[in-house]
Amino acid sequence: LFQVFVIYNDKNECLSYEDTWFWCDLLGLKMVDVFHVVKYDKNIIMKKFNQYKSKSNNEVEGFVVRNIDSFKYEDFSKNVGKYVRANHVKTDQHWSENWKPNTVEYFRINKKD
Repeated sequence: LFQVFVIYNDKNECLSYEDTWFWCDLLGLKMVDVFHVVKYDKNIIMKKFNQYKSKSNNEVEGFVVRNIDSFKYEDFSKNVGKYVRANHVKTDQHWSENWKPNTVEYFRINKKD
């Protein structure tokens, strides 16, 4: 199941968190579960993640942290990070050896000024 955490516009800018929610709702896309929106503080985030994990019926691999503001594509690594639990990969092969492209259609979003 494809889940959205970023959407880019025609200027190659990641939409803000609020605008991403708006477009997911409008287009019927599933946004990733959000367990907390806060200024970055690792201790608070880990506490909230552990609370989220304890309430989940599924095994939780990890979580994505992203800037709630918009940012340029080339600044992705400065604005998005992923935490994953140790040994979350259960296969002998690395995922990249058998990857498949996502089949979700590309949507061009033009923000009107």
